[in-house]
Amino acid sequence: MLACLLAALLLAGAVPAQSEQDNTAAMTLMVYLCGSDLETTRGAASADLAEMIAAYPDGDDLQVVVMASGAAGWHSDIAPDTAAICMLNGDGLHPIGVGASGSMGDPATLGTLLACGYEQFPARQYALLLWDHGAGPLLGVCFDERYTDENGMDGLTLAEIGQALAASPFAREKLAWIGFDACLMASLETACMAAPYARYMIASQETEPSTGWDYAFLTDLAQDASGEETGRRAAACYMASQKDSLAVATLSCVDLSCMAEVSAGMDALFGQLRLTQQEGGYTQLAACRADTKSTGCASAYAYDLIDLVDLLEVYQAEGTADCGGLLAQLARAIVVNRSNTPFLNGLSVYYPFENKAQYRSAALTPEALPAEYAAFLAEAAEIWLGDTLTDWSGERSLETEALAGETAVTLSLTEEQAAGFTSARLMILALVRGDEHQLIYQTDDAVLTEDGRVTAVYRGDALFLTDSRGDMLTGAIPYRLTEDGIALSVLLIGENDAGDSDICGARLMYRLEEDGALSFAGALAVTEDPALQGKATVNL
Repeated sequence: MLACLLAALLLAGAVPAQSEQDNTAAMTLMVYLCGSDLETTRGAASADLAEMIAAYPDGDDLQVVVMASGAAGWHSDIAPDTAAICMLNGDGLHPIGVGASGSMGDPATLGTLLACGYEQFPARQYALLLWDHGAGPLLGVCFDERYTDENGMDGLTLAEIGQALAASPFAREKLAWIGFDACLMASLETACMAAPYARYMIASQETEPSTGWDYAFLTDLAQDASGEETGRRAAACYMASQKDSLAVATLSCVDLSCMAEVSAGMDALFGQLRLTQQEGGYTQLAACRADTKSTGCASAYAYDLIDLVDLLEVYQAEGTADCGGLLAQLARAIVVNRSNTPFLNGLSVYYPFENKAQYRSAALTPEALPAEYAAFLAEAAEIWLGDTLTDWSGERSLETEALAGETAVTLSLTEEQAAGFTSARLMILALVRGDEHQLIYQTDDAVLTEDGRVTAVYRGDALFLTDSRGDMLTGAIPYRLTEDGIALSVLLIGENDAGDSDICGARLMYRLEEDGALSFAGALAVTEDPALQGKATVNL
C-alpha cells in the first residue's frame, strides 16, 4: 500500500491536475513500449525512443508519456524489473514514477498507462501506440519476455486490449487514434475491437522490420486535426524510411467510425455465402480463398491472414457473389493505404486455410468477428477439418512437356477430383545418391484447366553456393517460389557482441526482378514461437 501510494504521489506531482491546468496541450501520446527480445538482443526499443526524442517539437502542444518494460535487459537507463513510466521530450526521458511491476501482457498494466496519461497529462486529444512484436489478431501483440509459459511469452490478446480500454477513461472519451508499431495488426478484427474506443487505427498488414516506424512524424503531431492526417504522415515517413529496402512494407489508416457499417456488410455478404457453402459450394469458395493475397508469408509460420478487399475482388471476378456494396464501404473505411506490394489494400482478415493447429487453439473468440462471418468460418472449418471430400486414392499419370526454357508438369484428374480441386503444389526433387532424394524447389503456382488437368511450370532452375570463380561449393539448395520472389532456409553463423560464436536459423528472402535477377530483400530469424517471427529482421 505504501509503495502504491508513493507511486501515486510521484505521478500526481509530475504535472498539474487537469482542473488546475490552464493551457491544456493539444495532444497526449501514450506509448506502451514492450521491449521483449527486440530490445534485449538489438536495442530496437531504445533506438525508437531516441528517434522520438530527436523528433520532439518545440513548445508545449505535445505531451508524450511512455511505459517501458517487457525486456530482460535494456540498452538505455530503464530498469528491467519494473514498468517505468516516463515523460519524453526533446531533452530525453524523465522518470515520473513506477507503474505495475507485472507483465506487459496483463491488461491491468496497460490500464495503468491509460489512467496515468488521461489523469496526469490532460490534453484536447489523446492517442495510444503499442510497440513490440505483433502476431495478428489470433495471437495479439506486446510479448513480455520476462513472463513465459509452455505457450511462449505472455502477450496482450485483442480481448485483453479491449478489456483495458473498456475500463479506462477512453470508454467515454475516444482516443484520436490507436497505433500498432508491430507486425500484422491491420486487420478487421483489430479494427472491430478498437472501434468503441478510438476514431482511427494506424497499423501494418504485413511484417515490419525491427526498426519499425519512422518517428519523424511526431514533429507535427500536435497540429494534426485528425487521426487521418496523422496516419497519412506516419505512412509517408515509414515508406520513405523503407525506400531503399526490398522487404515488404505497408501502413494503413482506418476510419473506425465505419466499422459498424463494414460489419453489417460482412454479415449480409457472408450470410449469403453460408447458403452457397451449405449447398455444396465449399470447393468454389475455397478456390477463391486460395487465389487471394496472403499476408505474413515472409515468416515460416502460416498466420492465415488474407487481404479482405482482394478476397472480395476475387469473389466478384469469379462471379461468386456481388461484393460491390461491401467494397464501397471498405473504400470509405480505409482512408490511407501505403504499400510497396500489389494486392494489399489496407485491411486483412483471418480466414483459416493452412494452419489447423492454430485454428484449434486460437485465442480469437467468435465475438471478435461479424456474426455471420464467424458462422461462415465455423461451417467451413467443419468441412476443412473433417473427412476428405474427394477420393484421391489410386495412381494418376504425371506428364511433362518441354517448353521454351521451361517444363510444364501436368497431372490429369478424374471428374470427381477436378470438381473437388482447390490448389496444388509442385515439388521438384533431385537424386542425391542411391535412392536418396533432396527437395530443391517448390511452388504453389498451379492452375486447373477446363479439361481437368492441373499444370505447373518449372524453369529448370536450381540454386548453388559458388566461389568467386563460379565453381559450385554445394549441392542444390532447396528454395520456395513465393509471390514476390524466392525464400530459402539457412543457418547463419557469426559472432555476437561477446565474441562468442552465434548460430541463427534464418529465412532469406529474394525478389525476382523483371530481368530474371534476384535481389536480396532481407533475412528473418526463424524461431519456434510464432509471436516472434514477424519483427525479427536479422542484423547481418
